[in-house]
Amino acid sequence: MLLVCFALMLLPFASAHGVEKPDEDEENDDQGGMDDDHANSAEPLDHTTVMAIAYAVSSLTFLFVWLKWSESIMLYPPHVIGFALYSGVVHVLLGLQDTLLLLGGLGVVGLLAAPVVMNIEESKATLARVGLALLLTGMFLAYFASSHGGSFFQDTIGLTTKAAEVAAIVSLLMFARTKTWSEKQ
Repeated sequence: MLLVCFALMLLPFASAHGVEKPDEDEENDDQGGMDDDHANSAEPLDHTTVMAIAYAVSSLTFLFVWLKWSESIMLYPPHVIGFALYSGVVHVLLGLQDTLLLLGGLGVVGLLAAPVVMNIEESKATLARVGLALLLTGMFLAYFASSHGGSFFQDTIGLTTKAAEVAAIVSLLMFARTKTWSEKQ
């Protein structure tokens, strides 16, 4: 699944939510030092930058957690943290312009950070994992429910984020299944 996410990142960075080109009359106006591509952009970061930041943060966090992995103290496996954090960071960065995206991203980051700042006993760990899976599922469904004009396959940032969310959800389900199976043994 990580390979699929990486391959999606290498696609051309076309997006349904991209920056519109200014009219020819506006191109000649002085934009105070801004380049023409981003002069009228309402987004503080373009999608390539958002994806690069999210990929770097999630990859470095994955590596750190993987090196320190101890099943007895970790609420989420390292790969779940990596996938979910990618989605959370993308939503936070894009959420600087959209409150709903910001709330979803902060929810994911908050659920991932909860075991770091507080002690979660095993009886509540399952509830936290279910909460993360439900939040990611809701974000996945909300993406397709929102109107994109049928351009889902041109939205690279959306595709990589949805792939990461599916990978995290499937990994959480597999983790729950193996945890339940090992407890029965």
